[in-house]
Amino acid sequence: MGACVYTVPQDEIKYLAAYKIMLEQKLTFAAMPPSTLYYLRPYFPSIHLPDLKYSLLGGEPFPEELAAGWEHCVPHAIIQNIYGPTEVAINCLIYDWNGPRGTRKAHNGTVSIGKPFGTNVARVLNDRMEPVKPFETGELWMGGGQVSPGYWNNQEPDRKAFSGINYRGRTMRFYRTGDMVTIDGEGDIMFLNRRDEQVQVQGYRVEPGEIEQIARKHLDGMNVVAMGIENRPGEMKLYLLVEGEKIDQKSLMQFLSDRLPHYMVPAKVVVLSEFPRLVSGKLDRKALFQIVKVE
Repeated sequence: MGACVYTVPQDEIKYLAAYKIMLEQKLTFAAMPPSTLYYLRPYFPSIHLPDLKYSLLGGEPFPEELAAGWEHCVPHAIIQNIYGPTEVAINCLIYDWNGPRGTRKAHNGTVSIGKPFGTNVARVLNDRMEPVKPFETGELWMGGGQVSPGYWNNQEPDRKAFSGINYRGRTMRFYRTGDMVTIDGEGDIMFLNRRDEQVQVQGYRVEPGEIEQIARKHLDGMNVVAMGIENRPGEMKLYLLVEGEKIDQKSLMQFLSDRLPHYMVPAKVVVLSEFPRLVSGKLDRKALFQIVKVE
């Protein structure tokens, strides 16, 4: 059997073009970042793609509210959350949200990134390079046949990003992803945040994902990002960014204050009509950081 590959034209609005291609070409397989679904979300009630068999979402955290809404648009598709950095040849973990093996697992409102497939191996290690126990937090390291041999002519980043780790009695090359995760009792991996995005407020470790989950409940699933900015040495402030035209900030802050400890309540809410994104369609967190920094 043959197959065709369809890509979104560069000169068109990406999310509308993606939907048009899926609908008109009766695609059976589609891969896109969750950001595309955020733009399509207002149209979910009228979207119906019965031909789609596999819907892969990856490249950034996948909110469970988005997965639940998209599920009604693709009634015959298995929705899969895929994970993998470029250094591990793109995709190395996979999780079925629905379908025969689907269990709809999420942590702080973010769909699980699942388990390794193929020759991929995952290790979750603490700062002492020891495996963590189930439900403890650690950093995700990936090993196996897909791991890159290293950065071209750049030994310093190599030493920081790649390391030989003992796995089942032999040394295997692993890549340090920089992603903080936890593993549940069934071995499924839950994404928490990036290591460089960890936030410490008043001596407490704060998970931005927890703030985002509560905010999305009040904002009916709108796209939000929580982040910490150290404006002065030792003074970390939390900000909540909301993608939209207009919101009732007073009502939102009251909602958050009623449900979060005082140290997790954002100091400020920043509303942007549209979040900056990379060419791939993924959220540009560095650009968001700069926007907040000059606020």
